[in-house]
Amino acid sequence: MRLRPLLLAALLVALVGLPAIAAGVPGGPSGESEEGNTEAGLLDRGPSPLAPATLAEATEELADHATTVGASLGRLATREAPGERTGIAAYWFLGGGLALGLLAGVAVRRSTRGATGRIAASRLRERWKAPAVGTLTALHNRAWSLTIPAALLVTLEALHARTSLAGALAVAALLLFALYRLAVGLFPILGRPLDPAGLERRLQCPPVRHLWRAGRGLLALTLLGGFLFRLDHQIPLEAPLRAGGQFLFSLAVLALLWRLRDRQAWWHIVGGETASPGRRLLLATGRGVLAVAALVPAVAAGLGYHDLSIFILLNLLLTVILALAVGTVAAGLARGLRRLETAAPPETLAGVVSARHISRTSHVLALLVQGAILLTGFVFVLGLWGAPLGAIWSGVAPLLFGFEVGGHRISLVALIAAVVVLVVAFQAGRWSRRRLRDGLLPRFTEDAGLRNSIASLGYYVVLVLGVLLAIAVAGFDLTNLAIIAGALSVGIGFGLQNVVNNFVSGLILLFERPIKVGDVIDYQGTWATVEEIKVRSTHVRTFDHADLIVPNSELVSSTVTNWSHSSDVARVILNVHVAYGSDTTRVHDLLMQAATEHAAIAAEPEPTVLFRDFGESALEFQLRCFTHLDHYLSAPSELRFRIDALFREEGITIPFPQRDVHLHETSPDANPA
Repeated sequence: MRLRPLLLAALLVALVGLPAIAAGVPGGPSGESEEGNTEAGLLDRGPSPLAPATLAEATEELADHATTVGASLGRLATREAPGERTGIAAYWFLGGGLALGLLAGVAVRRSTRGATGRIAASRLRERWKAPAVGTLTALHNRAWSLTIPAALLVTLEALHARTSLAGALAVAALLLFALYRLAVGLFPILGRPLDPAGLERRLQCPPVRHLWRAGRGLLALTLLGGFLFRLDHQIPLEAPLRAGGQFLFSLAVLALLWRLRDRQAWWHIVGGETASPGRRLLLATGRGVLAVAALVPAVAAGLGYHDLSIFILLNLLLTVILALAVGTVAAGLARGLRRLETAAPPETLAGVVSARHISRTSHVLALLVQGAILLTGFVFVLGLWGAPLGAIWSGVAPLLFGFEVGGHRISLVALIAAVVVLVVAFQAGRWSRRRLRDGLLPRFTEDAGLRNSIASLGYYVVLVLGVLLAIAVAGFDLTNLAIIAGALSVGIGFGLQNVVNNFVSGLILLFERPIKVGDVIDYQGTWATVEEIKVRSTHVRTFDHADLIVPNSELVSSTVTNWSHSSDVARVILNVHVAYGSDTTRVHDLLMQAATEHAAIAAEPEPTVLFRDFGESALEFQLRCFTHLDHYLSAPSELRFRIDALFREEGITIPFPQRDVHLHETSPDANPA
């Protein structure tokens, strides 16, 4: 996207529009403040720093102030140390403070290096070890940057240096320098607490390093602006010198902000060619807004609108730094929370919380945390720019905490809290069901169906209580449930009969337990195992591993064969035919032998052999025995193999149907009549 036309338009507006509206903006020279005092407006125009006369005056004033500061510094250097009249000059005292700061830096580096090694070798959890090691590493790398300013500040305080101009400026400079070094060192820890070393490595990558240097420069300029503000209070600056200083400061900010617009670096951060169209649009818009925002203060300072320029400059610097910091912290926390997406569930919750639930919850939590941090940063930015936060809050508060609609008070916060209560109740119900079914109830009963019924009832009790609590939290009157029940009865009469029928049937299945979890049933000619009984339907799995969702009403109203309702043993019937002339007693013994030898055939009730009938082509026998349902299909097949082998050994044949066809021929001379 080309930004040159946009930038030219912004410059044209700044050059033409600022003088035109200078007289009519509220808060100007004729405007009254909230306290009723007349204050200078932001659009009051002063001397332009580009005018030759202003430059000459600013140069002369700068030389005068430099002489004043130099004289104050000379007096500070020759001042004697406090205490007894030792005659020791202040610069010797400052030299001692500098040496003390160097020694303290050495001690800090040694102690932090040793502590880093001990923590790295300890058994401390990684989530606590990483920020601790990162903090100690930052202090180790910036030890002298902190100890020397601290020692010099103590020395200056001992010399009562703040009473002099040079001492006050030196104290402010040392404080700002230490703050800068500390902020730069702790930034990776605040930006990515769980992996500060990873963020520090990322900041050294060529595309990101460019933005990191620009961000550090903006922080330094912000602190420099604070120092200049302090200087303006210590030495009242005349208008020409202030105009020149603000113009130069705005040019420095413009250079850094322009550097911060680096397209290649941001393109790398947003994902390059894989970036979504929304991110690309946001990147192009942000670069354009940043360019315009950087040009306006410089143009305003060049035209003489110094109050407007300094207002925009300081707020712009703080906004950019806050945006970078908030964005980094939000991204770091979100990245740390998304690490939980690959984490295994705890052992105590392994039956309740799956890896998929952890992944989904971590993703949602990361989005919520990121959104909360960004919203907080946005509110801070609005406050920086003087937005009426009180008026905004007055307009938002009724929407959040309640407004009247048709005589009912509706609160967005209460509705969100009710949704949270529902989600918590749902998860608590699932947790209680799993804990009851798999943890507590097995200690008292081995009946899986009974455990499932009690656990399911507990789940529905928790869910109903959660719904009632959510209704109360949302602000609805529970006494109106009768009206809701009446409306539901009308709905049931028109279109919810099946839903209610299935619900009631589910309760019957849970209380009467004609079918339990784990039972083997014959449903519409299909054998299946009951996997789960829900409030509306029952989940069964056929022996072909096909999942069926059966409405509860069908299981209650239709005939269903439950093979394992009272016992897991089922009878197997095998029809065996032998040829006429076979030894029937031997056939009986062989069939009994095949049944008794098989390990899956139950000894009680014992197998029986029946001589059923004299068939058309064979003698018909029947072998009856019992086996466990797990072997109901395999046991008959194995018995048939064994019977065939025994019959072959004894010479007993299994006949096939035979028919005798007799043909009668008639004489050709016979009279058909």
